[in-house]
This record gives sequence, structure tokens and C-alpha cells, in this order.
Amino acid sequence: MPLALLVVAGAVISGVTLLRILGGVGRDRVLTVNVPGMGDAEAAGVAALDAIDEAYVERWVAELSKEELGGRDTPSRGLDLAQERVAAEFRRLGLVPAATATGETPLDRPLGDPSLRGYFAPFRSKAAFFGRVPYEAPKRAACVLELDGDATPFDLHTDFVPLTRSCREDPIFAGEAYAEVVFAGFGIDSDRYRYDDFAGVDVEGKIAMVLSGEPQGDPFADVFLGADVSAEACVWNKLDALSSKGAAGALVVDMSAMDGPLGYHWTRAYWNPPTMDRVRGGLPTLRVTVSAASRLLGVSVEALRQEILDAGAPLERTVQSTKKVELSAWTKLADVELRNVVGVLPGPESEGPNEGAFIVVGAHLDHIGVGPRGRVGRGADDNASGVAAMLSMARAFATEDGRSRLGATSVVFCAFTGEEDGRIGSAAYVESLGSRGADCPLMINLDMVGAGDPRSAVVLGLTESPSLFEPFHRVVGRGGFGLDRLQEVTSKSFFLRSDHYSFYEAGIPALFLFEAWPHVEGVYHTWRDVAAGVSAEKVASIARLGTLVAFELAR
Repeated sequence: MPLALLVVAGAVISGVTLLRILGGVGRDRVLTVNVPGMGDAEAAGVAALDAIDEAYVERWVAELSKEELGGRDTPSRGLDLAQERVAAEFRRLGLVPAATATGETPLDRPLGDPSLRGYFAPFRSKAAFFGRVPYEAPKRAACVLELDGDATPFDLHTDFVPLTRSCREDPIFAGEAYAEVVFAGFGIDSDRYRYDDFAGVDVEGKIAMVLSGEPQGDPFADVFLGADVSAEACVWNKLDALSSKGAAGALVVDMSAMDGPLGYHWTRAYWNPPTMDRVRGGLPTLRVTVSAASRLLGVSVEALRQEILDAGAPLERTVQSTKKVELSAWTKLADVELRNVVGVLPGPESEGPNEGAFIVVGAHLDHIGVGPRGRVGRGADDNASGVAAMLSMARAFATEDGRSRLGATSVVFCAFTGEEDGRIGSAAYVESLGSRGADCPLMINLDMVGAGDPRSAVVLGLTESPSLFEPFHRVVGRGGFGLDRLQEVTSKSFFLRSDHYSFYEAGIPALFLFEAWPHVEGVYHTWRDVAAGVSAEKVASIARLGTLVAFELAR
């Protein structure tokens, strides 16, 4: 995001240096801050900060960026698990479910703990990336995997799933095949790396079984890219190669999935900076578990993989099934169920969780998922850090009896879905508010708050929402939240890129608390975004800042 930056005004206030960064603003402005004395509300806010601690932040950043969550793609089983964990924490902290009834239509994907149902706000969406990429769902009746003479069935979502781009409108990986299965190693034929899984294997007219990823370990340290993953691991490159070699179909063995359930990937992660991974040619394809692949081939797939790793070279023998396999791979364009997780701390003077004035504190829980080379985007900074800050603020606001410390003002906490796909979740939540949006004087968005200088942060939205200008700067004037420098950024192109913008479009004043300007290089939207790169100190400080701003506005 190249942008010409101009530091126009700088002031030191109570030990906090405040800089204004102008992006496209036509004239210089000098910042003036009046610092009032601390009243009872401010004192209460400062006392609430004791509930925000770095150990809690560290635990949640680590929990939400585990590889087992598969990059929290929207939607996915990994995101479902993350949402349940956040909902359970809402309940533990005393937040009440936003839902006013318990008899809702059952969720498409059931919860592990049905008692959490009230915290989930489901809605339906037809497309990702601002409507440009329609969602596809497996077409159950047309997805088949059978082995001749085997009475044990193979089940969709347990043993196998199709790939996206397998619908009638985009049938790159769609179709049927009936043939013997031949093992083709990792499905790699590379002159560059002097490696060829096809040297002794003829896949023409066969269903080719290939392993996900690429061989790694000591014998292969100098073959590909060492600890990194080369383009040879890209599933799309493998399927393009199989198509060119005349294979009738393909089975891609997901080496991270021994047994089911096997999650269907609605979308695939694209890394920043963009890679050369792209869909070119394809053939009928299913993704299968390790155990299902072994049954189909009649040989342990794990043992074959280990044989390659031990030899440091492709197999020198052909391994082929003795029975024919039938596969059919089809998806359909369909709207899918997405979910926000919403909990409320009602104000002591409010009538209920959906009555009276309220402030929204939000952070998106989703991330970009798994890339075509099998790399998982863990999303520790983007945006486990923001969710950890949001949960920290919930701890600060909650009283022992499950009420907000903000008097008549309730606080609504939202873990949004689909931010990476175009602010889908926040837009759905704002739409659900209807006329109640007029009762919301502030939305605080926490997105990527853990990287960069631990004593510095960025705020956007003060220019766009003038009602927040004075309350925010009064908080800055008093300090005490742990930051030495704040940058106020006015960039129209950047301001519209996260969930606060859904609220701003609806006329709700919104602040976007962010980590650094510009982005910290080399981590954003890559597989390198892991918990070790997140500063718990910084996340906690930004949570304290957000807490004090909410207290100031409620005052």
C-alpha cells in the first residue's frame, strides 16, 4: 500500500507523543488538547485496567493461532472451533448471549457445546471477496468415492471432499473417473530441482494418487527450498501436470488428515506478496484422508511416503491398486451459513442486553486459511491479537454480577467472521441492528494490534467521526495506558479496509486501533504470522487505550 506520508503536527502530552499522519488531507492542522481533571468515571476506568494483563493476552494469541485451526478460513471447521472457544470465554466472563430466544433454527454446522447457541448470530452469504467469488458447496448426491467389491462406504466430509471450482459454471476439477489407482508420489516433475515422481510411473488413463506437499527432511535439504515450501508443492501445479500427462482423475492425499472429519476448503489462501500459484488445468479430483487413501490403494500410504523420505528420491517401483475406483467430484453454487459471535455486558441501569445505549467492541476472528502449497496462515497478529485485546476489554468492563461498568451504557462484544472476505460479518451485524444503530455512539475496532514497536500504535477514524475527537484526546492527555507514541492516520483508502467501516457507513462513529504505519513488512498475510511475532505488551496497552476511550465517551 504505497502512500506518501507527511507528519504535520507533533505534541508531547503527559509523556505520550501524538503525531498526525496525513494521507490525502489538503491542509495542515495543529492539534490542541485540553486536559481536564480526573473525575469519578475516569477513576473507575483506570481501576478497570487492572483486569488487563499480558499473560491473558499471550494465552489467547497462542490459542487462536494454533495450526489445528487451519487458518480460520470463512467458513471452516477451524473457524467453527475458534468461535466456540471465544463464545465459551464470553460465558465465563459473564457476558450474556445477544440472542433473545433459544428456539432458533438449528445451525448448519452443529456446535460441540449446544448450550453456547445464544452467542452465535448466523446469517447467509452467497459470495466472498466483495461478491466476486461465489461460494461453492459439495453436491452431496454427485460426490462419490467407491472401491469395487468393498462393502465399506467412503463418506463425504469424513473420507473425502471435492475441490472448489468443481461446479457446472467452473468445472476445472469436476467430473467422473473409473479406473485403477496408481501411486505417483508427491506428483512432482521438476527439472529445476532434479526430481521426478513420474519417471517410473505411467498415469495415463489411471486415477493418480499424489501426496500433499513436497518431501522434506535431511535427504531433501538441498533438493527444494529447505525449510520453506516451493511451488512444486502447490496442489494446482500438481493437478495441471497430471492433466497434461493424461490421467483420468486424481486423489490428493491430505497428509495432515489421518482420519476424518475432513474439512472442505471454501477458498484457498493467497499470500502476500502474491505468489505464482494459480489454477491452470485440471481433472476430476477429490481430496482424501490418509486412511481412505490406504484403503483405496491397498497399501499403507504413510509407509510409501516414508520410503521416499528414507531414500531421498522418488519410488523406483510402481504401486497400483488391484481393484478399480470410481470417483465423482461436483460442487454447486450455494449460499453458506456464516456466524458472528456476540456477547453483551448490559449496563446496570439498562433494561436488557438489547435495550438502551450501547458501545460495540469488535475484532475479526477469521483469517485466510490454507494456501495451495499446504501452508497454514495462523493469523496470530491478524487477528488473534485483536480478539485477545477484545477479550481483555471484556474482562475490564465486566462486574462480578455480569454487568457493564459504564452505567446505563451496555457493551456489545463481537467476534466477526468474513472480514478477510470483504467485511461480510460486520456488514451483516450492522444490518441486523436496524434502527438501534442510532443508540450506538461508538464502535471500537481492534485489528492487527500486536506487531511493531511495543510502545507505539495508530488510530484511524477521528477525522471521519468528529464526535470522537475530543474524548479521544482527553484520554491521550491523561496517559496511563502504556504507549509512548500514537499516530493519527487519515488515509481514506486504508480506513475502509476493516470492520469499523461497516459501522461508519451506517452513521455510527468508529475508531480503528492499529499497530503501525505503514504495515510491518514480511509478515502480513503470510504463513510467518505466528504467535512469537506478537507483543503481548502492545496488545494489552491498546486494550487499555480502548477501555479508557469507552469510559470517557460514556461519561
